[in-house]
Amino acid sequence: VFLSAGQRRGAALLFVVVALAFLANAALGVYHAGVEWKWWAGPQDCSGPVAGLGAAANMLARMQATSLVRCDEAPWRFLGLSLAGYNALISAALAAVAALGAWAGLRRRGN
Repeated sequence: VFLSAGQRRGAALLFVVVALAFLANAALGVYHAGVEWKWWAGPQDCSGPVAGLGAAANMLARMQATSLVRCDEAPWRFLGLSLAGYNALISAALAAVAALGAWAGLRRRGN
């Protein structure tokens, strides 16, 4: 819309916002991949130790309340990278493309 209206600065600003969003997503992917590789600790809700299930009478209720999906274990890897790793790489690449788009929009003369 901005480019068809000849407003390069508006388009460049939109590309900057998109680049920042992809950069934030890349940082989140790096954080999650680091948790999976045990480089740092993740949230206790999905990577902490499983507490005792208590007495047998309320064991079923405690088991149903316990999260079974672990965020510190990659359920799938391809070429050594998990989905979190691919998320970081692809988001960083898309952030670079959006930053190039913003730069190209700002360096040209015109509105």
